[in-house]
Amino acid sequence: MASRESAAASGRADSVLVERCRGGDLRAFDELVLRHRDRALAVARRQMDDDQAAEDAVQQAFLYAYAYLSGLRDGARFGSWLAVIVSRLAKRYWRDRGRVEPHLLQGFPDDEQVLAELPAPAQDDAADQVRDRVHSILAVLTRQNREALELFYLHGLSYQEIATRLGEPLGRVKRRLHDSRRRFQREWRRMTTPATHARVGRRMRVWITGKIHNEALPLMSTLLPQTIALTIHKRARGAAQIAEKVGADRDYVEDVLSRMVHLELALKQRERYLLNFIALDCQDHAELLRHAQATGKELAKRLAPQIPKVQAAYQGTGLAARGWAWEQVQWIILPAFVYNAGVGRAAPQVVGSRRYQDVPLRPDGERWYLGGVELGDKSPPVLPDCRMRALEGGGTGFVRWPGVERSVETHLREDSVGILRSLAEGGRTLKGILARAEGSAEDCRSALTRLLEQGLARRRGTRFELLFPVFQAQDTDLLLPVVDRVVSPAARDILVPRAREADAILKRLGHARLADQVSWMRGSLFSYDVRGWTLLHLSELGALPRPPLSPPANWGFFGWLGDGGGVFCTRG
Repeated sequence: MASRESAAASGRADSVLVERCRGGDLRAFDELVLRHRDRALAVARRQMDDDQAAEDAVQQAFLYAYAYLSGLRDGARFGSWLAVIVSRLAKRYWRDRGRVEPHLLQGFPDDEQVLAELPAPAQDDAADQVRDRVHSILAVLTRQNREALELFYLHGLSYQEIATRLGEPLGRVKRRLHDSRRRFQREWRRMTTPATHARVGRRMRVWITGKIHNEALPLMSTLLPQTIALTIHKRARGAAQIAEKVGADRDYVEDVLSRMVHLELALKQRERYLLNFIALDCQDHAELLRHAQATGKELAKRLAPQIPKVQAAYQGTGLAARGWAWEQVQWIILPAFVYNAGVGRAAPQVVGSRRYQDVPLRPDGERWYLGGVELGDKSPPVLPDCRMRALEGGGTGFVRWPGVERSVETHLREDSVGILRSLAEGGRTLKGILARAEGSAEDCRSALTRLLEQGLARRRGTRFELLFPVFQAQDTDLLLPVVDRVVSPAARDILVPRAREADAILKRLGHARLADQVSWMRGSLFSYDVRGWTLLHLSELGALPRPPLSPPANWGFFGWLGDGGGVFCTRG
């Protein structure tokens, strides 16, 4: 009992320190390091055969932990979260040596569990700025001062241990730490002023398509690698020239470049470095967005007169027969059927392949593409969007619209497909639902409870019913032939030539050498930006009325059933 209370108290203390650290309090992170350094080092030594490598792994684990602290949902779990990061680094240690020790992850969660908690680059802007400032400050310190500062704060070594490690007199180490702390504080104050933050470096929004559990995203989520990327995205430069342009210490820049080359994010050619993925600067990105807007506007004008044909086809579906009026489903049918399915079927070469088996393997054994766009003073407009997820035997999706408040932003879980199948035709009692459940009764009850809590289902007496439409194979069989007749001519006359123009723009902007990635970047543009502008212009033309600004929780949410994960979601 006492040990449980002690553990709870420790967790509460960690939670408080994590929150302080997220607010930019570096002393709070110092305390976290002191609290967990010994345990992390014990984990590393138990899983690695080299004490020096174990100490390096712990140091790197703390750096990762600080950089991605905003992704830790429960601050009380900091200790176990850190242990998983250490275990993952230990696993990489053995992999780099050509073998994997089976005991490495025993007693810890799977390493993907901790990586799943790492945030997307722009998910927490305040935490991103804190992290970026720290990396930028370290970048301007000399290599010796930076090393001493990291050994003291992130590795937790004493003055004497640092002196021994660096082979320097104790007095010199103390002076170096004193000077480094003063400069660190001075740079921190300078960078916390928004007007001066723009001079620190150029920031990007980065993303990974394909397998996301690798080291590329954590590296490219920090400011210096982003600034370097936008320095060599079109033209190869030497390390000294890069360091001068980004305003950072050359040794630190070369460390980052070495990691980028290892991950195939950059190429090294005769002591010059060139980016190996498409990163668009503000000017180039704006040109592509103008092209997307013009394409969406032209497509909307072509499609608007044809929407009544889709509406007429919908009236023959089972959903219409069960009382789902066109006015309730039009926001779903136009993005999901007319654009996602229609364009995907009529012009698959436009939206690009989403089959990741066509993407080359990267050094970490996964398949992925990295992309990025520079964040300027003016953010691109928020556009309508349709997000879908295929599950075994069905799937779900939801529509988002600028300015429309939503209370449901997440997809249903896999164990909810049985609920969709049970309630697609109408209401049932709990006994009837359980009789048709595909999983255990407990999972079925949990899935039903989540639907009720999310406002996606309701109970009437003893019966439960869904509050969102579920499309079935017979519905798609009626709709898709009409969608094909409506979309195919527009795709042929507008989207295909416009896609070729987008490829030409990307090549003219300096990315012709990355031909496979040009098609991927164009596919992303037409899958999201062009779709968003098309829907927005359909609304401006009156073919798609604007949704209510404060709709119910089930607005724009839908599900489907079908063979192989649904008929119309092949490109969702």
